[in-house]
Amino acid sequence: MIAVVGAGSWGTALSIHLARTGAPIRLWAREPEIVDGIRARRRNPVYMPDFDLPLGVEATGDIGAAVDGAEVIVMVVPSEFFAATLASVPVRRDTIIVSASSSPPRTASSATSH
Repeated sequence: MIAVVGAGSWGTALSIHLARTGAPIRLWAREPEIVDGIRARRRNPVYMPDFDLPLGVEATGDIGAAVDGAEVIVMVVPSEFFAATLASVPVRRDTIIVSASSSPPRTASSATSH
């Protein structure tokens, strides 16, 4: 089983893709309306509302339940929340962790300092 931690557009898209390979997916969302929308209508009502999620995607708002038994955890939270979110995840020693996090948005001051 693959756990996807983060149900924004990128996490939802990765969940759809991974489920299409036949892997069971557990998708964690912090927003209850996303979990409810996926469970009731197989769609993420906030991000990517026009795309159906395969039946192989199970949504949960419980991060511990999302990663329980996962062989692979795909972290898809914004970079600025990566460390804090990962610290809250109970991880087994043999679990593979993949970072698919996005970079924080660039501000005008960071763009000019490069």
